[in-house]
Formats: sequence, C-alpha cells, structure tokens
Amino acid sequence: MTTVIGMLEEAGPNSLVLLDELGAGTDPHEGAALGIALLQELLDRGSLAIATTHHNPIKKFALSTPRVETASVEFDAATLSPTFRLFMGVPGRSNALYIAERLGMPSSVVQRARDVLAGGEASVEELIGELQEKQAYLERVQERIAADRREIAALREKFERKYAEVNEKRDAILAGADRRARKILSDAEESARSLLRELEHAAESSAQRVMQEKKQELDRMKGHIDAREERRLERQSVVGEKKVLEVGSTVQLLESKVVGIVEELERGQALVLAGGMRIRVPLKRLRLAQEQPGGSSPRVSVDVKVTPPSERVSGSLMIRGMTMDEAIPMVEHYLDQAYRYGYGTVSIIHGRGEGILRREVQDICKRLPYVEEQRLGGPGEGGYGVTIVTFRKKG
Repeated sequence: MTTVIGMLEEAGPNSLVLLDELGAGTDPHEGAALGIALLQELLDRGSLAIATTHHNPIKKFALSTPRVETASVEFDAATLSPTFRLFMGVPGRSNALYIAERLGMPSSVVQRARDVLAGGEASVEELIGELQEKQAYLERVQERIAADRREIAALREKFERKYAEVNEKRDAILAGADRRARKILSDAEESARSLLRELEHAAESSAQRVMQEKKQELDRMKGHIDAREERRLERQSVVGEKKVLEVGSTVQLLESKVVGIVEELERGQALVLAGGMRIRVPLKRLRLAQEQPGGSSPRVSVDVKVTPPSERVSGSLMIRGMTMDEAIPMVEHYLDQAYRYGYGTVSIIHGRGEGILRREVQDICKRLPYVEEQRLGGPGEGGYGVTIVTFRKKG
C-alpha cells in the first residue's frame, strides 16, 4: 500500500503505471473497491496504467468504463497450461476450482465451493467463460473466411485466364474461317466474271442481270464477314479491352506492325506519330504496345510534309477511317517517301468498307511510274483491307 501511495504522489499525464494483482492482499470486496478507485484516479490524471487482477468487480469496471480496455490470455483447461494467445476485449476467468478438481481435490470439496459461489460471482465467471468461447469461435471463423477468400481469388484469376484463352482461340478460329470464306468468295467472283465473258455475245443482258444478283449476294456475304472482322478487331483494341490511353502512350495499329506515339486524343480518335508521319486513327483500331516505335523517342515531332529522306519511314501506312481528302495526299506523299527510302514493298491499310479508298489507292499506284505492282493482301496480310505495293528497282 505504501508503494501504491508513493506512485500516486508522482503519477501524471506522462506516467506509465504497472500494477500486478490489483486489490490483492486484503478483503476481496474492499480490495476490489480500492482497486477501482485507484484506476479511476489514474484515468483522471491521464496516466497510462496496466493492471492485472482476479477480482470480478474490477473486470466489470473495465468492461463498462470508457477509455478502459480489458484483455485476457487464453488458458487450456485440458492441459492445464497457457496458450499465450491474447484476447482483446474479453476479461479472463478464474479456473481455481477446475484446476483443483483436475489435480485431485475431492469432488465433495469442489462441489461445496461451487455451492458457495452460487450467485453473482458464479454468473460473472460463466459469462466470462462464454465470452472467451465465442471469441475463440470468431477467430476460427475469421481464419476460414480468409482461407475462402484466398481460394476465391485464385479461382477468379484462373477463370479470367481461361476466359482470355477461350476468346483468343475463338478469334483465331473466326479469323481462319473468314480467310477461307474470302477465298471462296474471290473464286466465286472470278467464276462469275468468266461466265459473263463467255455469255456476253449470246445473252449479255440476261448474264448481266444474273451477275448483278450474284454480286449483290456476294456483297452481302462480304459485309457479314467484314462486320464480324470489325467486331473482332474492336475486341482487341483499347476500346474493347477498356484500357486507358493517354498522350505519350506507345500504341500499335491493329493488323499491322506500325508502332507509334499518341500525340493527341479527340472525339474517339488519336493522332499517332509513326516513323516520319502523323496518322489520325480511331481508338478502336489501336492497342497498347510495349516497344518504342523504331527506337525513336516519343519527344520527336516531325511534320509529314517536311520529313527528310534520312529519317526513318514506316513500312506501312494506316488510312482506314479517313476521308478521301485526308487520305489521298497522305498516300501519295508516303509512297514517294518509301520509294526514296529504299523499301521494296510497303502496305497501305485502307480497310474493307465499300472499297472506295481501296480503288483510289490502286488508281494512284497505277499512275506512279516507280510502282511495279500492287495487289490485295493475302492470308495473314490483312486481306481486302490492305493493298501491297511493290516498287521498281532503282538503277
């Protein structure tokens, strides 16, 4: 008691007070009352106090008083040993009677002790025991929930990976089917033209009518194929994959090896610097790329009309989605640059659509003296959506 009094003389807001077996060594009721009063005094002074006790009134005080927290260390009654697991918010219970019984105390003595405790003290001990059991149960439930969440996360990752693989295989199958369908349609168109040439003297008007009907049917079939191809490409783009595109992002034009840097973003389109040319491309025709375009820095800014011959020129040009006024000057300038740069073959990506850009590109190629040959792309080259241009050898 003298030691406690000495502690009170110095305890303040910056004090740490440690009290072991608070209220022990005297009448339990008076000791508990004195312990509660001592804790309240330290609380009022703002001291940080840590106390241990076996008195239930002090435990009740800790449970019902703000700024006071109770805790206990778990005891394994089966092995009569501590587990060293700390339970916050749950007071400890006394196990004296249970331990005495396990150690061989006559059962008649233990039962008389329980009869003496019948009442308030016993109900508090039972309540504390129930709280400890519930705390242990809740911790086990939390562990199972954490394990279930980890398993669910692993299953979700596996599902997303399989889903992406299935989509990739589906697109590959559809692309292969579309290539075969285009080949069949191309053969059918050639057969129809041959038939028209054979019949032009005998029944020209009738053959033309049949030809027109066949052509309309083929156009419808090509339209379905083109629409499916458009949806497949859009799924692979930043729009389909819901990727965030910013100025400075490195992108690749779908169905080509062209890689460039985004300079502007406006109304669903991006202005891309690729090699020595700036190309305005719809977002649904772009995908994010890791590699830098031709080793060039994203800070390079070169205008199309003043690209020097020594600057790198891309091996392909994207004009899909452009108007005639936008595309034709760019195609003429690009072909001139590519020829002077030394390319043997380049690609003009104009898309399928109604074939307007394709026909105009082919007309330009026919007019240029340094173009030796132009043809539509084959399997793996973009099909009807690409024109492959071969230049004459210099010298």
